[in-house]
Amino acid sequence: MTHRLIAHVLLKQGEKWLVIKRSTTKRGEANVYAGYWDLPGGRVEPKELPCEAALRETMEETGLTVRLKNILSEDSTFDPIKEQVFTRLIYAGEMIDTTQEIVLDNEEHTAFRWIGDLDELAEEKTLFYLDNLIPKISI
Repeated sequence: MTHRLIAHVLLKQGEKWLVIKRSTTKRGEANVYAGYWDLPGGRVEPKELPCEAALRETMEETGLTVRLKNILSEDSTFDPIKEQVFTRLIYAGEMIDTTQEIVLDNEEHTAFRWIGDLDELAEEKTLFYLDNLIPKISI
């Protein structure tokens, strides 16, 4: 059994959170959770700290330079098919330059949105862990 560490950033600007939509294919292969709304982030590389991975992945996926605050969430799941444990760390983040424009890596993501609450994506697919991070107003 192997273990994979993943680091994401929940980026808040004003009263809105950034979400990005995963592409159908990623570098010619079927993308995991294709078409789902997610947060910037990805795999921690060998000899890389999780906080460094969160910053790197956010820059690669959105073009944004961010500052990390604290860890908001940690969750782990076991994939019996791959025989892997996936552990996800989610950092709170803020933009260093709020005038910076988002430039998506279209090999990985097809759209972005700043949302005020998760209900704005009620008719769309979102990753399960967003429920605990972004508020819903209709509860």
